[in-house]
Amino acid sequence: MPTLADLGLESSPHANPLSYPGAIPDRSGLLVDDWFTELRSVEDRPVGSYTVDPNGGGPVPAAPNPLEPLSLDQALAALDVTGVADRHPLLAVGSNAAPAQIRSKFDRCGITTALPMLRCTVDGWRRTILAHVSIPGYLPITVEPDPRARSLSVSLLLCDDEQLGAIDATEPNYRRLIAADSEPLTLDSGERLCGYLVYVGVRGSVRAADGSIMEFTTQERAIAGVHSLLSDELRAECGPDARSFVTATAGSPALRDRIRDHLAPSAAPQLAEVTANPPTYADLRRPV
Repeated sequence: MPTLADLGLESSPHANPLSYPGAIPDRSGLLVDDWFTELRSVEDRPVGSYTVDPNGGGPVPAAPNPLEPLSLDQALAALDVTGVADRHPLLAVGSNAAPAQIRSKFDRCGITTALPMLRCTVDGWRRTILAHVSIPGYLPITVEPDPRARSLSVSLLLCDDEQLGAIDATEPNYRRLIAADSEPLTLDSGERLCGYLVYVGVRGSVRAADGSIMEFTTQERAIAGVHSLLSDELRAECGPDARSFVTATAGSPALRDRIRDHLAPSAAPQLAEVTANPPTYADLRRPV
């Protein structure tokens, strides 16, 4: 099981704001502490049947039978943590898809980081810039519903109760909602869930001068787009480029608030209440 550093996934936006959303793996994997091992999907089989890379090593024990790879459910059982069926599927479109960022969040809460992180695609969502500036100085991602949007490549986290609560606590600027068939999700195994959890920003998306929603591509482009919308006074305080913007905003809560207030008139989302009893993977599987 290679470490995050071995895989080039050690970058966290908490430590390097301009890297936001961070280093995101291009394949499904199981995160355990500082280790990340590939999970291989099994066509037409549930997620618990995904197989663990037999050459991974690390905290996950070897398969009892060397001729049969360890399944994800077997690996979770060996680690004495919650199995797939009782975990909550949570869409990750921003830094929650970066293993180093998730590990940082869990470490601060003192909880286990045994977390399946699955690659998937979703329809019906656009990745946009939240009308907010984070404490480290980066501009975070949110999503906007768009029935024309197709095959957005994202991650799906399978969280236990404690992990979901810890992530909730780090997302005060979002509401956790349940997405349904209008925003379908397809796992890399081909399985389609009936729904999933997703965070949507309470402040809405940044809009350009012509009223169009600004898509998120990279942090530097997001900052350039927001910088162009600011008043002359705010631009002067933020400096001429992305690095100066991050330095200025990270060092000044008041400046972050003024930028947020400046962007606020362009964003007024209407969101439902947070899901009090989040569904599990077992709840959201389609009948076979």
